[in-house]
Amino acid sequence: MLQLDRLLARDDARQRAIDAAVRASAVLAACALACFQGNYARTTDLARHGIELCAARGDHRGLTLAYRFLGEAALAVGADDEAEQHFECQLADASRAGDMIGQASAYNMLGQTARHRGEFRRARSLFWQALKLFREAGDPDGVSVMLSSLGEVA
Repeated sequence: MLQLDRLLARDDARQRAIDAAVRASAVLAACALACFQGNYARTTDLARHGIELCAARGDHRGLTLAYRFLGEAALAVGADDEAEQHFECQLADASRAGDMIGQASAYNMLGQTARHRGEFRRARSLFWQALKLFREAGDPDGVSVMLSSLGEVA
């Protein structure tokens, strides 16, 4: 993470144009690392920067990831309403991109949010939607996660 931060800072200091797709990819990679490290403030900052970069390019796949990480950070700190809004944005951008796995992931996270709130019937419905998409996309890992999640709300 430190090395990626240094590379991004060095690029900023040069003040020269770097390929926007490369920059967005690096920011989203740093965002993923921050999220997995539990650094939710940094995750939020990087995700918001990723949204700026991806929106300017019309990159709906990148927006899908950025909103996912914003939602995960919000969910981790107990901001369920905010998380749900970000996961709805994730779903919308994944749909625009035709990204079935991104859509399934969004349904999963919306289901996790509902489960967290104790809305088990709604969570079950969202998990079933995610399972259907993961199956259609041929993603066995996603299928496995969804079957486990369905077991938690049975």
